[in-house]
Amino acid sequence: MRTLVAVAAAALAGSVSGPAAADGFFLSAGLEADDESGQLVHASVGGDLSERTSWDFAAASSDTSADRSGLGSTSYHGAVRYDFGPVGLRVGLGGWEDEGLSSVQQWRAALDFGGDPWRFVLEAQGTARDFDPFDVDRTIIRHDGSEVDVNARADCAVDAPGLGARLGWFGDPWGFEISAMSYDYDDPTCDFDLPLLDLLRRTTREEFVQLADAITGRLALGIGSNLLAETSPLDSRVDLEASYFGAVRSYHVYLDHFEDAFIGTSADSLSAGIAFVLASGNEIELYAGATDGDDTGTIAFLGFVAFFGF
Repeated sequence: MRTLVAVAAAALAGSVSGPAAADGFFLSAGLEADDESGQLVHASVGGDLSERTSWDFAAASSDTSADRSGLGSTSYHGAVRYDFGPVGLRVGLGGWEDEGLSSVQQWRAALDFGGDPWRFVLEAQGTARDFDPFDVDRTIIRHDGSEVDVNARADCAVDAPGLGARLGWFGDPWGFEISAMSYDYDDPTCDFDLPLLDLLRRTTREEFVQLADAITGRLALGIGSNLLAETSPLDSRVDLEASYFGAVRSYHVYLDHFEDAFIGTSADSLSAGIAFVLASGNEIELYAGATDGDDTGTIAFLGFVAFFGF
């Protein structure tokens, strides 16, 4: 999956070809649409602060409200990378808004090792998701089998630290990369407008899904859309990429697998792209693919990303 945060990170780490990897300053922007009237607009910028220090900032806005229960997301992420020589350190902060459902803050830190043709990256993430207040009117079955009647307004949050790794080989003319990320969710915490419900202030994941079934069910639909999978509450993900680099164009195949954290559904995405080096030395990539989700069926998508180096 070609994402703006990944593009910016790869460009500054020197693991992509074209103008995005050029010294100085880069700009990238793109559009994506799917066959359920969903749209995604994204852009990123970055450059050098010094010989060893670089920065990047990415932002994106997606809208699938026409056919996907009003799902939409606005995200941003900024990072700084310092090159120690054989090791690079990249740290960043970001977040996103799932319209009417939740807001998320996230930090990232990554260590990348090696140079041409091998690259290995260790990454850690910390995600804090704050759900918009919602009404509950149902009976909750607790982890010990007891039942609690809930008729109240809840304000809930959950933290999810994550660990992952990425291994890539970028030779001439072939390149391959595999990455994986897994998240370990803390027990969600909830505040209620009825003090008698303080016994549910810290819930298990199963209890929380009962409390917030409408919200978690809607968010779980996101992994079935290439436009929203990045910002969905993920339990884990695995990404594969194979590339062939020619003199004036390169070819890429992406395979991604996502697991939802709350409902337990999964989705697989397969796409392919071709990137052209323009006469100006800049680059544009065209791609198309499809995502198949347990609850969403198959959704086709297509898009482009343009890269400009200065």
